[in-house]
Amino acid sequence: MQISRVYSNKPDVFAPIDFNCKENASRLNIVFGEVRHPSDQKRDSHNLGKTTLLHLIDFLLLKGMSSEHFLVRNKERFEDFVFFIEIALSAGDFATVCRGARNPNRVAMTRRSQAGLELTEAAEDAWDHPDLSREDAVRLLDAWLDLAVLKPYDFRKAITYFLRAQGDYGDELQLQKFSAGKDRDWKPFVAHLFGFNETPVIRKYELDDKIAKLKSQFAERQAEVQFKEDQLPELTARLSVLQQQVAESDRALNAFEFDDEERRMMKELVESVEVEVATINERVYNIRYDVNQINEALSHKDKFDLKEVELTFKETGVHFPDQLKKSYQDLVNFNRQVTLERNAALRTRQKLLSEEESLLLQRKRVLDHDRELKLRVLRDTDTFEKFKALQNSLARERAQIVYLEEQRTKLELVADLARQVREAERDRGRVVDEIKAMV
Repeated sequence: MQISRVYSNKPDVFAPIDFNCKENASRLNIVFGEVRHPSDQKRDSHNLGKTTLLHLIDFLLLKGMSSEHFLVRNKERFEDFVFFIEIALSAGDFATVCRGARNPNRVAMTRRSQAGLELTEAAEDAWDHPDLSREDAVRLLDAWLDLAVLKPYDFRKAITYFLRAQGDYGDELQLQKFSAGKDRDWKPFVAHLFGFNETPVIRKYELDDKIAKLKSQFAERQAEVQFKEDQLPELTARLSVLQQQVAESDRALNAFEFDDEERRMMKELVESVEVEVATINERVYNIRYDVNQINEALSHKDKFDLKEVELTFKETGVHFPDQLKKSYQDLVNFNRQVTLERNAALRTRQKLLSEEESLLLQRKRVLDHDRELKLRVLRDTDTFEKFKALQNSLARERAQIVYLEEQRTKLELVADLARQVREAERDRGRVVDEIKAMV
């Protein structure tokens, strides 16, 4: 593929440009900007239209339009222009693309054995394809160019690597148009262009997307569950014990046998409720201590004042060199930056501790209420009152079973998502190793 000629229907405004191609392809094509008018001697060679010519060629090679394109921004100036590009094909003949500024979404194309044909006044039947959509024109021109090395990509994917604007030279491989997008939009193609197998690269980005989606689902599901994934066996065991206890309590109540139920309550108070309350109290104490230490650290201000140091040097008659002053200032700036980062970390830690304290106190209120109910049953001497209290306790335990079963179902989904994340991350690791071995 070589550009042979670019011209327009207004040659007096935009003169034809002939490029070296075919047998003259060894000669370099250079777009040279030079100010010649005497009144413009103080101007430089910038803003003379070199980059605009590049954008025009890209337009003729069927680039999609945007509101920022110069033909759109200056529509009133260019709406009567029709532009043409003649391309030398590898098959030996020439393709001409005609595209107007007024309606850039309609394209005419033809293929001829000779170069240099003037088609500005050509009738519609002189064109092989007089009215194509831009998308159809891209597919047809891609077939005519027959750039097998690019397959399965079309020529548009590669063309801007050879039509670079000034901003495209910052990175040899990542063009400016890709900077706002994702790496998957261009890295697989670059790997293919360099002769590597792009399939592992594509697979790597597919796995990245899959992992991100799974982690998002995991976070959503985890927010619905009070337990963590690794607590699933513990939750299952706890549910089994509670179901057994409820069955035994139901049998005992039906038989008006309270001794076993009272012994179980007493054991729960001593071994479970009181121990958990004590653990919570200890943790809340530690949290409040840590929060107090954080508050003290956040209230501490830097006391170093460069002006006071400079004044001290001046009062003692000692010269305070500029380089030393700069070193002090650099130290102050560094210390300030470290302090800002430390304070941000401390505030994050403070927020996490406060949230944990709130959850612990909420749990403690539940335990305190449970302890109060159990003690009321143990101290009550009225049989029927005790029966009613035990029935209420049994109803709460049954409700707890329903809640824990729901939590277990949700936690199983969380665990399954966590398993899928681990599997996807392992697959990604294998693909990354494959890519490393390839390059």
